[in-house]
Amino acid sequence: KKSEKEIKGVSGGLNNLAKSAAKAAGAYFGARALLGGIKASIDLFKEQELAEVKLRQALGKSIGGLQKYASSLQKVTNFGDELILQGMAQLAFFIKDEEQLKIATKASLDLASAKGMDLVQASDLVAKSVGSSTNALSRYGIAAEGVVGSEARLLSITDAIAESFGGQAEATTKSLSGALDQLSNAVGDTQEQIGNFLAPAIKKSAGFFQAAAEN
Repeated sequence: KKSEKEIKGVSGGLNNLAKSAAKAAGAYFGARALLGGIKASIDLFKEQELAEVKLRQALGKSIGGLQKYASSLQKVTNFGDELILQGMAQLAFFIKDEEQLKIATKASLDLASAKGMDLVQASDLVAKSVGSSTNALSRYGIAAEGVVGSEARLLSITDAIAESFGGQAEATTKSLSGALDQLSNAVGDTQEQIGNFLAPAIKKSAGFFQAAAEN
């Protein structure tokens, strides 16, 4: 009987140890998941903020209207607004008018979707074709007519893209892959808001540690 009690005692102790280990593991992995989520939120906010800074610098003015336009395009395409803003920044090196920039952006989204290329790359091709004498889109059957940098040249390019690839960016959302991309973009927006909330405290901490290091 004594041996049975000792065995039960050892067994009970092992069970308690196992439960404690399970709780500790749960807390550890829970903390890791939380920290991972915070880092992801901060990284997404950094990407969004950097895209906005680049576009604002390229245009030299407020970009509020373009931010809203990028958000509206995100809702009907697979592209996140931060990526759309990056594409706009490429276009803005050659196109300064906001309405023309919107037209060029939509064309870039359709081109990227139709050809399966990176949006920033597609935007760069459109920008160079509008703002230089080189038609970087000729390989895709797109003609560029008109004076370099003119609205006529822009429209000749965007009209040709619309004729060949119009609606591609919106059409891709009708697939399962497209639906998952849109869900990911929506989740990303929430994470960006969390990153935006945390950003002031992080910047303040970074400034504190930098000042401490310099002293």
